[in-house]
Amino acid sequence: MVTAEPSRGPVFIAGDQPVTEDQLRQKLQSDGWSNVQIVRDGRYLEAIGSKSGQTTKVSVDAQTGRLRSADDDDED
Repeated sequence: MVTAEPSRGPVFIAGDQPVTEDQLRQKLQSDGWSNVQIVRDGRYLEAIGSKSGQTTKVSVDAQTGRLRSADDDDED
């Protein structure tokens, strides 16, 4: 039996299917991001882009759509 860990980061892209790079790019652009570049790092999609004149980075769990929490650096 597999259970999700609710203590992980907040939901960034809701849904019951894995998140694609296109979905992440569209979400970020609709939130005001530009020059979005996305790379896969294991189960995570890492995006770097510009928002409000600042370079910003987010990491999203491609399986759950949740933001990667700061204390989730390992692949346990």
